[in-house]
Amino acid sequence: MNSLFCCPLCASPLTREEGAYRCPQGHSFDLAAAGYTHLLPVNRKHSKQPGDDREMVAARAAFLEKGYYGQYILGKPANGLGNRAIYQPAAS
Repeated sequence: MNSLFCCPLCASPLTREEGAYRCPQGHSFDLAAAGYTHLLPVNRKHSKQPGDDREMVAARAAFLEKGYYGQYILGKPANGLGNRAIYQPAAS
């Protein structure tokens, strides 16, 4: 199976292993306990303006209002870790 992700440092495919995503070149990106990982290189995580600005938030809201993710719904997992997107196939 082809990887959905590529290494942000060398563009090689990333493979999910126990506790991390790794590429054939040896770059590794740890998985957090909540199941996510940051693919932004460490030297690029610090920013004078971290997070989304008002323009980015407005653009995301406009995109979501168009229904592109209509086949997904938010579900609350039993473990209480927060919302997760759950795929809902379109009705036939």
